[in-house]
Amino acid sequence: MPFMLCPQICNYKGMLYMYSKYMYMYAHARVQCHLGWAKHGCFWYPAKVISPTDVPEHLRSSILRKLKQNQVIVKWYGEENFSSVPAHHINHLSENKVDAARAARSHNIQLRYQQAISDVRGE
Repeated sequence: MPFMLCPQICNYKGMLYMYSKYMYMYAHARVQCHLGWAKHGCFWYPAKVISPTDVPEHLRSSILRKLKQNQVIVKWYGEENFSSVPAHHINHLSENKVDAARAARSHNIQLRYQQAISDVRGE
C-alpha cells in the first residue's frame, strides 16, 4: 500500500495535522474576508475565520479531524463554538441593507451582528 497523507487512513496525529494544516492553508487563502457571515444549515451567522492555532488545544484534534478540502475554521460570535465550514459559505460582513436584513431575523443574531460590526470598526 503506498504512503498516503489521508485523514481517513492515517491515524498518526502528526501526519493528520500536517494534511489538515495544508488543506486549511489552501482554503484559507481563497477566503477574502476574515470576519463575515458563515452559513450553517440554511441560516447565516456572524463568524470569524481563524487559524488552527487559535482553536483551544482540547478541541483542536477533533476540529482538524473533521476539516476537509476547501474548508476553513470559524469561531461563531456570541459562543465559544468552533466549526469547519466550506470556504464558499463565507460572505463579507459590512453595514448594508442585506446584512441588516440577515441580522434582523432574531434579537440574538442582531446582538452578534453588532459585536462583529464593532470588531470591523476596530472599537
